[in-house]
Amino acid sequence: MFVSPLALVALVSLGCSSSSSPNPVSGTDAGADVAIDVGSDAAKEAAPGTVVEHGIMVDYATLNPAAGLSITDNGQSTTTDATGAWSLTVPADAKLQPIVTGPKYSLLYFPDSKPEKAGADVDFGTAVSATADLYNVESGILAGIDTTKALIHLVVVTTGTCTSPVGGTLKVTAPADAKVSYFGESSIPDDTVTSFQKVAGDRPVAVIYNVTPGADVAFTIDHPTCKLAPYPVTFRGKTYDGKVRTEAIEPKHLNSAMVAVLQ
Repeated sequence: MFVSPLALVALVSLGCSSSSSPNPVSGTDAGADVAIDVGSDAAKEAAPGTVVEHGIMVDYATLNPAAGLSITDNGQSTTTDATGAWSLTVPADAKLQPIVTGPKYSLLYFPDSKPEKAGADVDFGTAVSATADLYNVESGILAGIDTTKALIHLVVVTTGTCTSPVGGTLKVTAPADAKVSYFGESSIPDDTVTSFQKVAGDRPVAVIYNVTPGADVAFTIDHPTCKLAPYPVTFRGKTYDGKVRTEAIEPKHLNSAMVAVLQ
């Protein structure tokens, strides 16, 4: 796991209020700061009645640009360039549901959103996409995973005085039988971890799995100093409604992303 990107799939924004192990993900330094652009280009010019959605895709393992991935939304398609950048022009009143595919990569659904307004700079920032092989590694770690159900990677972004999701805990309230695993500093799920850890780059901090396909997902986040921004929440020119498409993860190596915002 916008995102995942491992799926990005939804982004959650948190706002401020009141076991480290060798990294099996090649090309990364567990817990280290990674110099990575958190957004794509500056605002794009859009024709009247349209918006330009754009972002950057990077490989989950290496955080290097992922060139040649296909991005599809609202009947429009494009391919990421050598820097991983992509952009699509869509109607200003469209529901935004980018899908990411590529040879040897898992299929990723971005979370549902709407442009904040006509002419808005709809920036999906940097999102990660996992190869099918790495996706299989993750699936093999998750206890009791049911491949006929859905898997969602949770990306947490912070705003205002909230500077880090570390220490937050996730409680899924629907569906009741969904399971949760946190990502360790090694950037893969670790059943010994019980809260959000520092992960390198724009990787997810938790995965929600065994979600009944088509089910709505609801959750809360408890954090020592930050609060979860309620949906709908606007971030980078788009408004997330807390919805995400959920389908069986196999046979397509499909994962979805959710974004949460802490403030």
